[in-house]
Amino acid sequence: MVSFFNLKRNAGTFLVVLKDSPIQKLEDLKGKTVGAPSFGAGGGLALKQNLNEIGITPDQYTGIATGAGPSAIAALRNGQIDALVMWDAMLGATENTGLAVRPVNIPLEDRMVGTTLATRKAFANSNPKEVAGYCRAMTKGLVFTMTNSAAAIRLFWEEFPTTKPANLDDATALKNSVHIMRRFLEKALQDQPEGARLGEFIKPNWQNTHAAFVKLGTLKGSEAATDSYTEQFLAACNDFDRAAVVVQAKSMNQ
Repeated sequence: MVSFFNLKRNAGTFLVVLKDSPIQKLEDLKGKTVGAPSFGAGGGLALKQNLNEIGITPDQYTGIATGAGPSAIAALRNGQIDALVMWDAMLGATENTGLAVRPVNIPLEDRMVGTTLATRKAFANSNPKEVAGYCRAMTKGLVFTMTNSAAAIRLFWEEFPTTKPANLDDATALKNSVHIMRRFLEKALQDQPEGARLGEFIKPNWQNTHAAFVKLGTLKGSEAATDSYTEQFLAACNDFDRAAVVVQAKSMNQ
């Protein structure tokens, strides 16, 4: 596999507590009950590693695999857990329920690779035009969505009607979806240089991620971190009139 576009500059995973919780930082998790979709991957694994780094071992807190659905949010609301690992879109959905929460940073996550677009190396080598074309179309969509999230969501619903919430009126469904999208974009575009091309790889994060998984023993072999991504397609991904896409997005109803 090889990554060819960095969709999210930050992985967008963090710890969430109720707004009035005394937990302010990871060190405050000693003796607490912490929920996560899983402690074997993603943010749960990063939290576990980060706690080990600061001297908090698994026997000093209770970790519960809560999954990622409404039951996990209910566990936080009802006090069954003191903190919950979630990602940006899940945070948006939680806030849409009216629950007042506060994020607590997992520093290790800020040093890891976020979501990327990837394919098989053999496919990229044999089909460079197809990879570049897909990436350019996706990047146009990202620019459109950055400019007018509401219009992007309505277009998505038109194409995929079953994704539209059936239990909400149109105005509420759109408002909630826009909020979730904005939470996603906050992390996807974190520290994105103004006017710079999209999809650039943050090279130290690849080194950090590679080292972390080698240390865990889940990544084996002799490949270097730099073997896992290519900048070959970034110019083609961004090869379009960005200003025209922005004008198009702004011309549609907000």
